[in-house]
Amino acid sequence: MKGWYFGVINDNSQKSLETMGLTRLLLLMFLAWLVWWLFKPLFRRAPPPQQTRQVGVEDTVRCLFCQVNLPKQEALEQDGEYFCNTEHRQHYQEQQK
Repeated sequence: MKGWYFGVINDNSQKSLETMGLTRLLLLMFLAWLVWWLFKPLFRRAPPPQQTRQVGVEDTVRCLFCQVNLPKQEALEQDGEYFCNTEHRQHYQEQQK
């Protein structure tokens, strides 16, 4: 029954057919790897773009009472002096009296 799937063949031709089949399999595997290697960059996901936050330049001032820096638009102004809240403004006024 040896070699029944190839029809009637002798042992030498069966070995050459097996070798040819193995060669074809190796060649097919190499071609599949080569196609994969060539097309791999096409399927690679691009890294997400980095979101850069553009921060505008703000004027900052220092609270006269606690020396904390804060944006000028959030500060309370009195007589050219800046404070971070009403309590600090009141404390400063009390110290000046």
